[in-house]
Amino acid sequence: MSLVFFRWWTRRSNQGLSRSDARPSRRAIRHGLIFAGLSGGLWGVLTVLMPELPETHRVGVFLVQGGMAAGAAATLAAMPGAAFLFILGCMLPSIFYLLSYGQMPFLGLGLMLITFTLAMLGTTRMLFQSMLDQQTAERGHERALRENAANLQRFERAREEWLAVAGAGPGFALFDQADSLLV
Repeated sequence: MSLVFFRWWTRRSNQGLSRSDARPSRRAIRHGLIFAGLSGGLWGVLTVLMPELPETHRVGVFLVQGGMAAGAAATLAAMPGAAFLFILGCMLPSIFYLLSYGQMPFLGLGLMLITFTLAMLGTTRMLFQSMLDQQTAERGHERALRENAANLQRFERAREEWLAVAGAGPGFALFDQADSLLV
């Protein structure tokens, strides 16, 4: 069944790749946000199992959730909304679980998870801004290259015209008292 779904999905997703403007549709963005939120929420649901788990497994679950949030910060940075939903869906249940104890070690861990979550959200925002800056710089670079090419063509035409005029007859030069060329 998974193979059938995978083949259907790849065939369907490859249909739009031949377009020259590879912008995702609003529907694709909405689906990405929904699936990211659900995926993060699925990792966050592991918190429900915490009371039955031994303490070492709880720490393991926290580490896995932290790793998933860190991975999402970099991987989903191109879609910051999806990254925010994934990270918050993954981390908020664990934060609430730890803060609900009200005892000092758990409060400390909860505050550390809050700090980590905020750091991952900030990392996502910085990576997204960096991508936008890079795209802007690339567009500016391409525009400068086009302008330089046009300026080079104008210079070459002016040079050819000047050489044509200069080669058309006898030449003369007029210098001033400082030996600077006037004409």
